[in-house]
Amino acid sequence: MVRARFDSTNPNLSWFGNSGFLLWYTGVVIICHLTILSLPYMTTPWAWTCTITAHSFITFSFFHWQKGTPVETVDNTEVETCTLWEQIHDHNEDEVFWGKLFLFLVPLAGFIVAVEYTEHDHIHFWINLSCTLLSILPKLPMFQKVRLFGINAH
Repeated sequence: MVRARFDSTNPNLSWFGNSGFLLWYTGVVIICHLTILSLPYMTTPWAWTCTITAHSFITFSFFHWQKGTPVETVDNTEVETCTLWEQIHDHNEDEVFWGKLFLFLVPLAGFIVAVEYTEHDHIHFWINLSCTLLSILPKLPMFQKVRLFGINAH
């Protein structure tokens, strides 16, 4: 894995180049799924649907909705109007390729696993598909710095 070389002026990007991030991210998703699965009266299909739904809304909020940096920096003007994904996307493509690819493939892999565990049930399929699209579509290059219907433009 290529270790990203980000400058320290943007605290949003200091963690992204760490090789342990991808392992941590995978572990958090697995632990959350097992926690949901351990709830009383929770079936395996609904546990997968809840995991996909929670993952999609949390990552959408974290990567594609919130803008700026969590702390004030000397030069904050460039990133005040950018989401975290846009900040990652604006850096050298070679440095962040594997991390971005991983964050793109996790929702897809989760969707495929969920479809198999829900035995292709139509209700679960459409819920999981819509939530997966919520995670994947904003990551596509054609949606970088695009605000649909002016939502979250300011």
